[in-house]
Parts: sequence; C-alpha cells; structure tokens
Amino acid sequence: MKILHLGDLHLGKRVNEISMIEDQKFILDQIVTLVKEEKIDVILLCGDIYDKAIPTIEAIHLLDEFLEELSDLKVKVLMISGNHDSSERLSFGRNLFKRSNLYIVSQFNQEIEKITIKEDGYNINFYMLPFVKPAYINHVLKIQTETYEECFKHLMEQVKINEDETNILLAHQFVTAGKNSPELSDSETSSLGGIDNIDYRLFDAFDYVALGHIHKPQAMGREMVRYAGSILKYSFSEIHKDKQATILTISKNKQISLSHHLLKPLRDMREMECSLESLLKRKCEIGNDVWIGVNAVILQGVRIGDGAIIGTNAVITHDVPPYAIMGGTPAKIIKYRFDETMIRELLEVKWWNKPLSVLKNLSFDNPYEDVKYLQKYRYHIMNEMKLCFIITSVIYPCSTSLNYSDIRSAFDVDERIEQTQRSIRSVKEKCPNATVILIDGGEQDPKLQDMVDEYFYVGEEDEIKKAVGSQYKGLGEAYLILRVLDELKKYDYCFKLSGRYYLTEAFDVTDFQFSAFNFKNYTRKKTKTGESDYIKGSHSTRLYGVPGDRMEQYETALKKSIKELEKGTGIEYALPRYLKKEKFYYCNMLGVAGMCGVNREYLEE
Repeated sequence: MKILHLGDLHLGKRVNEISMIEDQKFILDQIVTLVKEEKIDVILLCGDIYDKAIPTIEAIHLLDEFLEELSDLKVKVLMISGNHDSSERLSFGRNLFKRSNLYIVSQFNQEIEKITIKEDGYNINFYMLPFVKPAYINHVLKIQTETYEECFKHLMEQVKINEDETNILLAHQFVTAGKNSPELSDSETSSLGGIDNIDYRLFDAFDYVALGHIHKPQAMGREMVRYAGSILKYSFSEIHKDKQATILTISKNKQISLSHHLLKPLRDMREMECSLESLLKRKCEIGNDVWIGVNAVILQGVRIGDGAIIGTNAVITHDVPPYAIMGGTPAKIIKYRFDETMIRELLEVKWWNKPLSVLKNLSFDNPYEDVKYLQKYRYHIMNEMKLCFIITSVIYPCSTSLNYSDIRSAFDVDERIEQTQRSIRSVKEKCPNATVILIDGGEQDPKLQDMVDEYFYVGEEDEIKKAVGSQYKGLGEAYLILRVLDELKKYDYCFKLSGRYYLTEAFDVTDFQFSAFNFKNYTRKKTKTGESDYIKGSHSTRLYGVPGDRMEQYETALKKSIKELEKGTGIEYALPRYLKKEKFYYCNMLGVAGMCGVNREYLEE
C-alpha cells in the first residue's frame, strides 16, 4: 500500500494580503499528478485544511475540486481538523462522504476513532485524532488533567493496539522530542512556556505518526514520527525551506519505507538586497516561446515563464508560471497549455536552445512527438557521444620565484584544491558518462589525480614551467592544452572548464550546439580611472566547447593567440579573433557558477 502524507493546506490563506488561491490550486494539481504517477492508495490530510474557521468561497470550491479529482481516482482520503479549522463546518456531510472514500474526523468523541483499511489480506489501522485541547477532553471523559502531556498520556492508555497489524496515528498537535522542539516559522503560532508540548514517546505503540500543525517537514524523536509540513511557504522565514510530500510504502510484514517528493510552487519567495530605487527599476523578464497579445500590459519586475501565453488587453501584475495562459485585468490563469508532465518535459528539453540541425526535424504541430525526438537527441548526446571535460591545474606552481598565494591568486592552495575538487565532482554528477581530464602543470596532487579519468602531468617541461609561472593565466592554459591536444582529438566534443567553476543544477549539456565552437566572450568594463574592472567584467573563462572535428582550427587559434596572451590578453578575447573565419556561437553559460580568478593585490586595493 502507498500512502501520501500531507498537512496544513491552509486553503484561502493570504500572505501579505495577497491571495494564495492560485498558488494552492497549482500545488494541489501537482499533488493529483503525483497521486496518478505513484499510484497512491490513501491520502492523509492532517489538519488545518482551511486557513480560517469560516473559509472563503474560493477556498471551499478549491477543496471541493481537489477531493472530487481524488474520488475519481478511487483514492481513499482520511482527514482530521486542525486548530485553524471549524470542526462543525469541516464535518458537514461526513457520513455521506464515506460512500466516496472520504473519511472526516473533526471532533473528539469519547475515544480515538479507528478506520481500518484491508490490503491484500492484512489490516492497516488509522487512528484519527483531530486537534483537541485538554479542557475539552476533560469535559468529555470527565477526568481532570492539567497539561497536554497528562491528557494525551491518558488518551494513549485507552487505545487498544493490535501489534500484529500496522497502526498509524493522525494528529495535529505540538509534538516534541524531550527538550528538542520542532523548527518553527513565522506562519505558525505556539503557546508560551511549552504548555502544549507532547513528547513523541507517548506514541511508541504506533508504527507511524502522521502529524500536522508545524509548517516545516521534519521528524521528531524517530523517523516514523513526522510533520508533513505545509504545502506552500506562508511566511518569509520559510524562504530557504523546501516543501515536500511524503509517501509511505507499507509491505505485508509491516515494513515502512519513506520517500519525499519536492513540491514546486507557482511563485516562489525570493530574498533581495537592494535599494528601493533599484527594485522599482527592475526590468521584467520574458522567457522563451512566449506569446504576448495586443495591448497587453506587463508590470515592471514581473517574470514571464517559458511557453506562457498573455491574452489581448491582459494586465500582468505578478510572475507567470511556464506554459500558463493568462487573461483578464488583473490577469489570472485561465488554464495551462499542457498537463504537468508535459510542461516538465518541455522545460527539460529546452527546444529553443537546440541548433537548427535539430530543430528542422521537429514538426511543431505535435509537441508530444517533438519532445520524444528531443529526449532521444538528449540520450544520444549524453550516452552515445564521446564527451570530455578538460580541467587545467597549477595548484602547486613549480617555479620557486612565483609567490602564488599573494600575487597570482586570491585563493590559497587548500582553497584551490577544494574548488577544483568541486568542479570535478559536478561534472561526474551532471555528465556521468563524460571523461574528465586533468592537465597538471604544477606539482602533482594525489587528491585531484585520483578523482579524474585521465591525468596528464606536464609540469617538468621548461616551456610549461615558464608559461604557468608567468603572471598571465591564459598563457599557461594555452600551453597546457596544446601539450595534450592530440589526445583530445578522439572525442566528439570537448569542454574546457575552469577549476574555479562548477556545474549547477541548471546545467544541461544538450543546451550547447555540437556542430560548432561554443564560446563566451566576456567584456571587460573600464573604471573611471580607465583601468579594467576584472570583477564586474567577469575576466574568466568559465566554460567553452570545441567539437572533435574542429580540433585543427582550435589548435591553430591557440598558437596564433600566444603573442597576445604573452601581453596579458585573456584567452576569452584572443581565441575568438582567430576563430572568426570559422562558425562559432556565443553561449549564456547556463548552469555554471564559481569564483573569479582575481589576485589578492587587486582585492586589497
């Protein structure tokens, strides 16, 4: 059996007086897709279904649509109330809803209600405990307890557990692990002095405890006592906290395995440090494959996602998600051009970055078939083409006259080693089938040597020593590459990656056109004094590509660049000059990040 654990929907919530209905619908649609893909049998909704005791009409309609879709999928839904819910309103029609596999328990009544679901001959018992306060339990059970701890201890003693069966508790309370409290955010409240604390050990009899109430997904005390967390970020204290859905897979022998699926919001929260003036001047960003209707208005600073359609006369006041169709004043999402799976695949293949030789094979009439073709193209690039990444290294310079840490680089030896290790690891992760080649012009370092597929040490040669020992980094790089260029000709495509840079999650090797040179020509900016600003100008070669059948042209360009490199010209400026007669492209360098290679003297000034 597969069970999806969710909590704290807070439907109808407003953040900074901005309605989250659209955002919540986007996430709920995402959850429905997850239910389909993972073949979920049961969904647990652990309280705070609504944000307010009297929910808005929009919130009620949204929950109705969500539950109807789940009912159509024949999924059982178990729901309890939270401290934000009205137990009376939430329980309306509960007996009728049971016929549609929707089980609602919103009020404690004498004992914890148990719902048993049979699966392949074995029972899974769900104990439904809505949010409750000791005063109410004392009244119902005619007992006298003073704290939450005492009250819940009494409750747990009344529960009869069959240890031969799987037992799961749904609760919406403030559960702690000894002195350790759950990590909170500004979007939730807790009582002063910890009077509502309940120790997780009170629930030891249960195989899994599905909690709501706290907005960060986390375990308390043991792995099987978990807060699902909220489905969205509801305060700025949650900016760096990802939201997720937890899936329980239960086997016949009561074994429970957990998996967590990231929930991607329609509009994410961002933290910006800038003046109000610069913020107001921020330009809007238009993605790829965007259609904008006549007389549409897009407010300053808004981001339009890839594939979106903006209707005629629409007024866009906030960020637009990929492939959304927008209309109205202010504009709202009418629908999406494709289903969620298709949108995800389109964003992954990024057809707009592909070369003409690939695009001419697309129909553009049947996007589903086009995506299949591009995925096949990606597979070919990633698995059938022989790719390599070249990293040149002079971590430990051979020249004794070179004071590397103070003059040559802003980073000491250990920092450079860590940076290069990170570069290598990022290639191994993003392009596992590619060959990583290290060309070493300094003293050999086993930490790096053992991490790569091919290792070339050329640091003993006088010409190399002179080049890498000079103050011009581009000169050393050129000599190192020229030295082993013949070895690189066996590859279909070679990337040159700086040891100070690494591939990020955004990197996609198929974004690069593989029929020509791919080069980024960085521009140096002049300061008021006329001096070059190496930081703002990004005076570094991050990543560029050379096709295997263009190695001869590449070699010629490198040799012709030597004289310029000896004068201090950067390799990213010199090389394109000698490639003018050849076809090459300027790239955006998506998915590459790192540190500029400026020297300490410059930083100190």
